[in-house]
Amino acid sequence: KLPDYKGIAEAIQKEYAERKEKITVPKEEIAEALRWLQNSRAKETLIDREAKKGDLLEINTSATVDGDPLEGASLKNERLILGESHFIPGFDDALVGSKAKETKKTTLTFPADYWKKELQGKKAEFTTEIISVFDRALPTLNDEFAKSLGPRFTTIADLEKNIEDGLKDE
Repeated sequence: KLPDYKGIAEAIQKEYAERKEKITVPKEEIAEALRWLQNSRAKETLIDREAKKGDLLEINTSATVDGDPLEGASLKNERLILGESHFIPGFDDALVGSKAKETKKTTLTFPADYWKKELQGKKAEFTTEIISVFDRALPTLNDEFAKSLGPRFTTIADLEKNIEDGLKDE
């Protein structure tokens, strides 16, 4: 059984409201949330050209270190935004210029401060099949974008205020 979570939340909000210190949300945090929303609504179009940063790639990839398969590095139908993935540094750059149906082999060195100590400074050979390349068109952050998110928003300022209020509550 859940306790009266609404009452608990109201008490906490009341406590914050009574404090002299105000909760503020940095503009950068609001901008980051807007970028996330914008990216989540990007229009993706399958294209037949070389991949460039900002494109969405669908790939299969695997890696070996010293000839042995690297655990956790075998991915199927993985989707990544070129230039924004969190793979090993250099991975995205190696895929720039690729086209669908190509296979790329790339040797990269794990950084000295890599989170898995046993891989720090080691070379890995990645074999990556590019399944498809999509152009991503981001919507413009304007009143029309805000309206597309629901009837509560008529302007981008409404959306920004809602994001700010939500972050304050968090």
